[in-house]
Amino acid sequence: MPESPLDLARVWVEFTDPGNPEQRFRCDLTWLTSRWTCVFGNGCKGILPGRPNDGCCSLGAHFTEKADYRTIRDVAEKLRPQDWQFHALAHERAHPAPPVEPAPPVEPAPPASPTMHAPAAEPPIHHVVLGGLSEAYDLPARSTAAGVVAEAAGDVSAVEEADDVAESSTGISAAPTTRLRRSDWTELEDGVRKTRVVKGACIFLNRPGFEGGAGCALHQYAIRQGIPTHQAKPEVCWQLPIRRTYRTVEEHDGSTYLETTITEYDRRAWGPGGHDLAWYCSGNSEAHIGREPVFRSCRSELVELMGEAAYDELVVRCTAYLRSVKAAHRGSGRAMLPLLVHPATLAAEATPRSKRRL
Repeated sequence: MPESPLDLARVWVEFTDPGNPEQRFRCDLTWLTSRWTCVFGNGCKGILPGRPNDGCCSLGAHFTEKADYRTIRDVAEKLRPQDWQFHALAHERAHPAPPVEPAPPVEPAPPASPTMHAPAAEPPIHHVVLGGLSEAYDLPARSTAAGVVAEAAGDVSAVEEADDVAESSTGISAAPTTRLRRSDWTELEDGVRKTRVVKGACIFLNRPGFEGGAGCALHQYAIRQGIPTHQAKPEVCWQLPIRRTYRTVEEHDGSTYLETTITEYDRRAWGPGGHDLAWYCSGNSEAHIGREPVFRSCRSELVELMGEAAYDELVVRCTAYLRSVKAAHRGSGRAMLPLLVHPATLAAEATPRSKRRL
């Protein structure tokens, strides 16, 4: 079925972040109230021709920062051969993980004087990631000391070794028994680190016929552990197809604020190559068959992107918007405008249920 046009009309809402008065959210109600849902394995045609079983995993995933890389490395080291089809390939040169020494006992602090007060907590840091396969951000503050020295000297191999032995910062339980070598499961593309492509797709994609089940091994790990998938997958993977961008807005009086936009990750967000994708789901009616609107079905991802308080504000506005759309539609006998409802959702609703993929 044809995709919705990229320049479709949209309804937006803006509100101030309850946790940060210097940040305002600009949210795409047309997208967030649509019925898009992931149809991997249920009608997804894949982004590359002739590879429907890859979904959007054909190209591998770029890491947005070192913390993102380390999160995935720590999860990968906990995957078992029965969970990950390419486990042996990624562990060809794995080495034993350094033993974790118990923390020294902490002596209790002396009781505080009645006149002493605890220091005020610092305001939260709002770290915003653009999230795009052609974008990557490196935060030196999160690098190991050895890695910083190696980077300054331009020694890429030394940087990899330093990161291979770096301590985990994710807090995920069950310490690994081996440390993966970075070059065995990742690769560089135009100087940017990404997951390695093996046999035409991401190394973490289990292919059909694998006894552990087809699909992303990282995603399946999160399901088994009962944790949100954003805690086990690269940022560009779990955000898709939600896109978060930001810009600094300057008012006429000289004041400024951070504008954070939450919208649809359409073809353009992939860069120039996005227009060449064989199939893409966000604007296609075949993927707008969800039982819940995006703002509810993607709750955990939106909370991670916005924060709990801002998400609650978004829910109030999305719910009110859906009520207004329902009221406009009730008794009118006229077709709804694409301005009010995502055109792909409209097209899906117009398709007889017998023809939908449920």
